[in-house]
Amino acid sequence: MIDVVLVDEHEALREGLRVLLESRGIRTIGSAGSAASAAGLLGEVRPDVAVIGVNLPDESGLRLTRRLLLDHPDLAVMIYTGVENVVTLAEALECGARGFALKPGSIDRLIGGLRLVARGERYVDPRISELLDAEVDGRPLLLTRREREIFDLLAQGLTGEEIAVRLTLSPDTVRTHIRNGMERLHKHTRTGAVVKALKADEIEG
Repeated sequence: MIDVVLVDEHEALREGLRVLLESRGIRTIGSAGSAASAAGLLGEVRPDVAVIGVNLPDESGLRLTRRLLLDHPDLAVMIYTGVENVVTLAEALECGARGFALKPGSIDRLIGGLRLVARGERYVDPRISELLDAEVDGRPLLLTRREREIFDLLAQGLTGEEIAVRLTLSPDTVRTHIRNGMERLHKHTRTGAVVKALKADEIEG
């Protein structure tokens, strides 16, 4: 029997997840809808795994995780989120949690991850690995695979229209990928984004 605490802003999700987990032999010993109530709860009970959402009403679940681990370094945390923003996911992988799962998803996959985390192992949802796609020196890349492909072609001097033809994409799709990549790299111009991507080994050029 694995004991878990569920921390998510949506009560209906917590209750639904509790029912599903308990039908498969995982017991919920506590539930919280905010960072403040979660911190108080986890000061009183010690689950095998604390399942924590990213978007809480009073504090980021990632910040909560860091704070909890300062006081309880042996606490096993699984981040459970529907957020697919690459920057947020990269930050999540560095918050100290042992597990990372995307919702919605297979309950069996989630349970498998919970069992690994409860045993002290690490679990990363394969969909997160696919979104982040690769690492440089253990650091998740900020750009998606398609964004890296497009910025690599920009670095070679191709225009957006030429890239669209090369990759059989619409010009609007290419512009969207470029804009998203610029936001992730925190640059306001294509040239600045390409330079930063090259320096950060996001692309080869």
